Formats: sequence, structure tokens, C-alpha cells
Amino acid sequence: MRQTWLVVGASRGIGLEFVSQLLHRGDTVIATARAPPPSKTTAPPPSQYGNASQLWSLTGTPNGHNLKILECDVSNEESIKSFTEQVRKLGRKGGVLEKGVIDVVVLNAGVLIYPNRISEITFETFSHHLQTNTIGPLLTAQHLLSLSSPPSPASSTTPLSPTWGPSTPLSIRTLVFISSDSGSTTNFRAFEDGFGAYAASKAALNQGLRHL
Repeated sequence: MRQTWLVVGASRGIGLEFVSQLLHRGDTVIATARAPPPSKTTAPPPSQYGNASQLWSLTGTPNGHNLKILECDVSNEESIKSFTEQVRKLGRKGGVLEKGVIDVVVLNAGVLIYPNRISEITFETFSHHLQTNTIGPLLTAQHLLSLSSPPSPASSTTPLSPTWGPSTPLSIRTLVFISSDSGSTTNFRAFEDGFGAYAASKAALNQGLRHL
């Protein structure tokens, strides 16, 4: 049975592979990248956007019509809020989420700047790991879960189009967070020396999930 997936952090690595394989089996996929999708009239994104161009290239594959790309930077709260509102709008009549169900949400966005030893790391780099690997994914989940309730009139700043109408409340059946054995509190591996901030961010993510 075909499903609808939302993959947050899909421009490269695990997230990109998720999208590729899900499209191959015929699922509908909403994927995010930090850089905005190029318009149909622009050239492919410049190299400064890195592997995000590989994600956009999937729209040209046989099942590429099942892929919707949105912008989301999980290290930025305003970006998370804007992204959540875009997901809500997909629940309107004619949108890919008009049935009101997201089968699986994969929160994959993350960062690893090596080395990040605690004895050497800067405040900025440590904060960046925590914002991207811990705070961002947890708050993104919080905002997405809020879509199960209809938006209050006060929260809507744009008049509804008579064509589209109100959004359908969205039910998320499964939430998946991508953690790491680096976040284990009982199993330290010597070869992970230099992963201090990354390990701390993943351990904090694991603990945060217990309170979600």
C-alpha cells in the first residue's frame, strides 16, 4: 500500500536516500532542504547549495511527480514555523495531504562538524550542534504535531482562497528521529574521539524524546 512520507533534512546522505527509495516504490514524498527550491524559470541551484541539487534532480525521475520539496532550516525557529504552515496548506483541497494523513515523518536533519572536542570547541560550534541536532528536530516535531488541530482564526494572517478552502487537520501516524550510537550514555567508542558536541547533542535528543 502506497504511503505519504515527510522527510526533514533530505538534501544529502540518509535523507536523500530515503527520498530516492520511497519514490522508487511509488510513495508520495514531501522533502525539505535548507535552500529554497528553484523556480521553473531558473537554472539549477549553484554549487553553494551543495548536494541539495541531487534532491531537486529527483523530480525528473519516473516517479518525480510524487515529490514535493519545501524549505526548512531546523536551526531557525522562524523557518520551522514557515515550513509548518506550508505543510498545513498541503492539507487543503487538491493538496497532496488533502486526505489528512502523513504516514511517516522522518526527522533526519543534522550536522557534524569534525572535530568537536569539548576541550577545544567554541561556544558557537557547540551551540550549532545543539540547535541543529537537538532543539530543531524536537521543535519541528512539536509544530508538526500541532497540525492535528484546525488553525485558530487568530493564527491565520492570509484570507482563505474560495478555491482552496480550509486545511484538513493532519494526522501523523509515525514519527522517526535519526539518532546515533554517539549519543549512548553507556557505550563510548574510542574511535569517536572528537565527537564531543555531536555526542552531547544526540544524547540530549534521545532524552528529549522521552518527554515529547
